[in-house]
Amino acid sequence: MDERAQRMEALPMGHREEHTKTITQADVANFLTISGDLNPLYINEVAAKRAGERGMVVPSALLVGIVSAVMAKMTAHVPPPGGVSYRYALTALKPVLPGETVTASLEVIGKDVLRHEIYFNANCYTASGEKVMEGQTTLKVL
Repeated sequence: MDERAQRMEALPMGHREEHTKTITQADVANFLTISGDLNPLYINEVAAKRAGERGMVVPSALLVGIVSAVMAKMTAHVPPPGGVSYRYALTALKPVLPGETVTASLEVIGKDVLRHEIYFNANCYTASGEKVMEGQTTLKVL
């Protein structure tokens, strides 16, 4: 077994981590400033309600950032030089509103020792238990 494959053992099958964040309007504003995404659903209450939403919504890409925070926790378990997340295949299922609390979780579901990759199931839930995002992510062990 090569050195990178040995480091992959730091994350056993079924290992799970999560990160919880209450998303504020300031978080959304900062994200929109960085991304330049000016979708009216994110910045205009009237436009969001006219589109059938309960109010302005949180960009799905911001939720991916919360999943990325969990990936950082996973990477911290891998001995130096660690790993890098490089694949996110996530689907937004329902809108999240500013002020809602979201918990993102990752669980190790597979490994490819030849490619030095660890695969995770990813899910995001609101505090009320509603699933708002799901998919898979990949960590490349360096």
